[in-house]
Amino acid sequence: MTKKLAAIILAILFCLGSLSLLAGCSGGADKAVDADALYAALKKLEFKDELIDMDMAAIENYYFFKDDSVIEKALVCKSASGATAEEIAVITVKNKKDVEAVKAAVEMRVDDLAFNFENYVPAEMKKINDAVIQTYGRYIVLAVVDDPVAAQSVIKEYCK
Repeated sequence: MTKKLAAIILAILFCLGSLSLLAGCSGGADKAVDADALYAALKKLEFKDELIDMDMAAIENYYFFKDDSVIEKALVCKSASGATAEEIAVITVKNKKDVEAVKAAVEMRVDDLAFNFENYVPAEMKKINDAVIQTYGRYIVLAVVDDPVAAQSVIKEYCK
């Protein structure tokens, strides 16, 4: 009986430890991120085109959120000329439970970029295919850039 109880306790402890590891890997932290500073830092990366900031009305034309009332703040800029697929987005949702739905909208945006650039400017497909999409707590970050490693480094710096 004591061996069985010990095995059950060990199993419970193992499961709890595994859950805490998974939460850390999934960006499940509840820490606040300075979205404005992260957005500004990502915009300092090297771009071929000028980037223009978009207001929420314009953002809704490109990102098809099922329910935009879940968005607390959306900072998005894209290629001014439309000749490149370069784009940055830092989106904050009001409630962490909405992260996956908004992330799906961001992924759809990347799919839309791929569809539009595949035959228009095929050279842009590398940065589209290497697009960085990360979540951290209530934040979803997109970087469609030439240097995804640099973008990931910036995101990591702000999402500690």
